[in-house]
Amino acid sequence: MKTQLLRILVVAIVIAGTTAVVMVVRSASLKADPIPQGTPYSFAFDELGAPGRLARALELPTVSSAAAAPTNPEVWVSLHEHLTAAFPRVHRALETEVVSDLSLLYQWLGSDVELDPVLLTAHLDVVPATSDRTGAWRHGPFSGAVDGGYIWGRGAIDAKGSMTGILEAIEGLLAAGFSPRRTVFIAFSHDGESKGEGAQRIADILDERDTHLSWVIGEGLYIVSDLIPGLRDPVGMVGVAEKGTMQLRLIARSEGGSESFPPRASALGVLSRALVRLEDQAFPPEIKGPALELLGLLGPLMDPGTRLLVANLWLLERPLSSALTESPVLNAALRTTISASEVESTPVDASTSEATALLRVGVAPWDTRDSVLDRIVSLLADLSVEVEVVVVGSEGSPLSGPAASEAEGFRVVRKAIHAIFPDVVAVVPTLTPHPTDARHFSGVAERVYGFTPFRIGEENLGTIHGEGERVRVSAYLDAIRFYAELIRRGTE
Repeated sequence: MKTQLLRILVVAIVIAGTTAVVMVVRSASLKADPIPQGTPYSFAFDELGAPGRLARALELPTVSSAAAAPTNPEVWVSLHEHLTAAFPRVHRALETEVVSDLSLLYQWLGSDVELDPVLLTAHLDVVPATSDRTGAWRHGPFSGAVDGGYIWGRGAIDAKGSMTGILEAIEGLLAAGFSPRRTVFIAFSHDGESKGEGAQRIADILDERDTHLSWVIGEGLYIVSDLIPGLRDPVGMVGVAEKGTMQLRLIARSEGGSESFPPRASALGVLSRALVRLEDQAFPPEIKGPALELLGLLGPLMDPGTRLLVANLWLLERPLSSALTESPVLNAALRTTISASEVESTPVDASTSEATALLRVGVAPWDTRDSVLDRIVSLLADLSVEVEVVVVGSEGSPLSGPAASEAEGFRVVRKAIHAIFPDVVAVVPTLTPHPTDARHFSGVAERVYGFTPFRIGEENLGTIHGEGERVRVSAYLDAIRFYAELIRRGTE
């Protein structure tokens, strides 16, 4: 008996030792992709005037939201007029078309009409800055202040900074005498934060004209630093697919009571248990889709411990996926996410109280709205919580395949990022965490990408759709350089 146990112990030690050796060897074998070499094209533009032109665009409150489409079209018209005056070369050289009354479509005709065009997109509208939150702004949300090295205002990052950045780049390229070989379209929708009808109509127009796009780039993730576990260096994150969205309301009811004689299970208590359960159990992280390719590119650059996990997903996927969710940008790329807000508890009548919460759900491409709803209902079945669909929303965009980084459009974006941001150690595919206008062009484009060329860290990640939105002047000027580099490389 002792001999048999000894043999088992020896075998176990050998297996464990062999496994450890294999894990270390796999980790050591990871090799980083070489960074593209080359210097950016020589490019000059009006650096002194550029911040003021964005600031003026931020002063115009072109506000819309998921709950309310634009209601003051004259403000959008004022923005159109500002763009016409601010970028005279663009509006002389490019064909400009107003779509759905308030959206804009530009065409910069290339010298070779046989080549498929490319499209850059942004939106003219911004989310609201509600009155009870404006106190957190150093400058008012529609002040357009240029102060302390920043340009302040709602939309500085999302997405008027991209809009004027694209036009600044083209204005500068035109001044330098540049002419694209490949046709360039620019699409600025008026309702990207609400229904997205402007972008959809522009896509329909291109389809009606038998226009097939090589690639599209719109808003998405950013250049992030110190937001990825095991890696502090800057990384360019390019969306290659988008998450869908839906809104649900949880409703819990209980018998009424008083402070002296409360019910045994209050509505708010039941609702709280439901929310905690959803956070803990609803949608565990999964390393699949773009996240798998992202880790393959970043693994060689990570610290030794994280690199060991990445190299041995066959054994360590669960602890790795758990660790990666500590990053807000990666958590959103690994799972369907749920964000609760508008929690309220009110008496319905003398005998009943009610507690409600609004859930905003980011639907990963491998889930569907129906499967998400079924999962939530099933998980909360024993809590007597009603689940109500508030906004049906949209499905996530389909995944484009296992090698998104090998597509020609991605390579163009990657080279442009490295040229303008030389400290970036890698450019990786990921999921854009919310639907954008770019998704509407998937029917007329070979590839659709999401990337906003600003440096984002923990200190300003929360200002997007939050308080104090602003962009550093130097970062904005780099974004203009990026768009010029992207256009020149993408239209050769």
